[in-house]
Amino acid sequence: MRAVARALYAELLSHHQAVCIQHGCPVVIDACLITYDQLVERSCVPISPQSIGAFLWEIGAYCSDRGWPPLNALAVNRQTRMPLEWIGDALGFPRMEWSTEVERCIYFRGYESLTR
Repeated sequence: MRAVARALYAELLSHHQAVCIQHGCPVVIDACLITYDQLVERSCVPISPQSIGAFLWEIGAYCSDRGWPPLNALAVNRQTRMPLEWIGDALGFPRMEWSTEVERCIYFRGYESLTR
């Protein structure tokens, strides 16, 4: 994974641990989402939120290679609270399955920190 994707993954993992896991069951999905703007800002990466798609794809591929739900499912558009259409394949799953994938992600406890 490129450095930007690594930083975004680390922030998504931190968000998952701090928000999703702490909420317990049942989880309110909206409370576990993070907007593209927040993700870019919190991870301190030198990109605009509009250019996040390719990096989210890398994160989705990383999770898929390990048999994990896609951690990138938590990242959404600020206004719609859903992934944008233009991200398409960057999600790593069909957009129409997003709510299922985000729920799988929220309840999954096997994510690991990146290794060098």
